[in-house]
Amino acid sequence: MNVTIREQPPHTVIGIVGEITIYNVTKLNDTVGTVADGSVRSLVIDLERVTAIDSNGIAALYAAKRKIESTKGSFYIANPMPSIRNVLKLTGLSFNFIDLSASA
Repeated sequence: MNVTIREQPPHTVIGIVGEITIYNVTKLNDTVGTVADGSVRSLVIDLERVTAIDSNGIAALYAAKRKIESTKGSFYIANPMPSIRNVLKLTGLSFNFIDLSASA
C-alpha cells in the first residue's frame, strides 16, 4: 500500500493505492495519526485506487473517523470502487461519502 497526503482546500486528503489489509493497516493508522492533531477540520480518505479492504481496513477507517470527529472535524470517504463502497455500506457504519471533483 502507498499512502500520500495532500491539501485540497478545505480538505486534507489521504490517498491510498493498493489493498488495506491486516498486513499493512498500520501504515494507514500512522498516517492518520500524523494529520489528526486537532488542526485538520476536514479529512478525506481517497479510496479511488484501493483494490481490496478487509475487516482491519474497515476498522482503521472507522477509527480515523472517530479520531477526526472527536476534535470536531469532518470525515469523508471519496471515490471508492463500487465493490468497496458496497462493503462499507454493508457494515452499517455511518461513513459519509464525498465527490472530491465537486470541491476542487
